[in-house]
Amino acid sequence: MIHTAKNLIETILRTGGIKQTFRDEDAFDRVRASPSAIILTAREKLEPDHRKAAKFEKDGRRFLRTKRFRRITPIEVTIFDRDEEKVDGWIRLLLAELPDGIDDGQGNYTPLRPKEIEWIPDQKDRAAATVFIEFEWGIYTDRELGTIEKVNLTVEATSHE
Repeated sequence: MIHTAKNLIETILRTGGIKQTFRDEDAFDRVRASPSAIILTAREKLEPDHRKAAKFEKDGRRFLRTKRFRRITPIEVTIFDRDEEKVDGWIRLLLAELPDGIDDGQGNYTPLRPKEIEWIPDQKDRAAATVFIEFEWGIYTDRELGTIEKVNLTVEATSHE
């Protein structure tokens, strides 16, 4: 799922004109082309979360989906270009095109939340800034709900005297 989020970010930047994108920390030393970007993930938080997420039917059977864990993955997108104005333009493009969330492929909404921007000082002949995006997804379990085959109701008449 994290791969899907990174691909979305990379597609937005490449469609906008970013020449190169990398996905490893060693790229900080290799990046020379402008504009370019590095997309990394940082330490992930895992929190228990036992909320009921959805009821749904599949093949005539009913299920209850429960969220077992909430996974919060920070994605760091560092953008390099020749000057700060150009980097700021790439950041504006990313924030304008980034959706509020995506489907995880199983019908679960997974939010993408930009959190902050950090400008990187002392870059020789280039400017750089990192956009921190929080990607929240989860671990879900589906439990089949029992079905009621037949219900018999008996109504008894009562007399009011």
